[in-house]
Amino acid sequence: MNNSSIMKKNFFLIIVALAGFLFCGAQEKRALLIGIDTYTPPDEYEPSSTVGRTEFMDLAGCVNDARSMQSIITSRFKFSTDKIDTLFNTDATRDAILKQINALLEKSKPGDIAFLYYAGHGSQIRNSSSKEADKKDETMVPSNTWKQGVQDIRDKELAKLYNKFIDKGVKLTVIFDCCHSGSLSRGPQDANPPKFRYIAESNYDAKDPSQPTPPETRKEGTFLIMSAAQDNG
Repeated sequence: MNNSSIMKKNFFLIIVALAGFLFCGAQEKRALLIGIDTYTPPDEYEPSSTVGRTEFMDLAGCVNDARSMQSIITSRFKFSTDKIDTLFNTDATRDAILKQINALLEKSKPGDIAFLYYAGHGSQIRNSSSKEADKKDETMVPSNTWKQGVQDIRDKELAKLYNKFIDKGVKLTVIFDCCHSGSLSRGPQDANPPKFRYIAESNYDAKDPSQPTPPETRKEGTFLIMSAAQDNG
């Protein structure tokens, strides 16, 4: 199956899964769409021991996928364009992503629908304080992780934010179009950006013993999280 067919299949499955959530009656519908193709640092970049990883690979199609999702939610799910925020490429820094998720939370009222979509690299980070057997957290990779001290956004950080939406009575749907599978090979280094959305794990240690309640296991509230990634391993 080629990449175009995979993407069409993904979007079809997404539409079916979302229908019951995004067609719900609500006071307001808001969305944050994130797409990152650009990960390589600027020419003047110099590797440092305070940078989480030493290799950065650009992607192809993530911004287009986010734009396609924007078209879907406006045409099929009647989201108003002025209620949709986007972060593309170098604008999608760690601080900007967290700021916009918190802004989505702040603007949303009980009964409202909030939708978060991310297309970009997924990865992992070591967490020596984790109770999980592999001592690793899954991550979303912002566009500026090449900068000193900038870490990936970990699943535990996101879970805490998701729980705030649930606590507020907001109906939250999250889609990640990336991959957290370390079994994927990196592929040849050529002029064509890789199609799979995984990057080598960060060498930071999160040292975070917290165990937030997985939002998908909570009985109260309405929460849906989906992965639209294909396993290319």
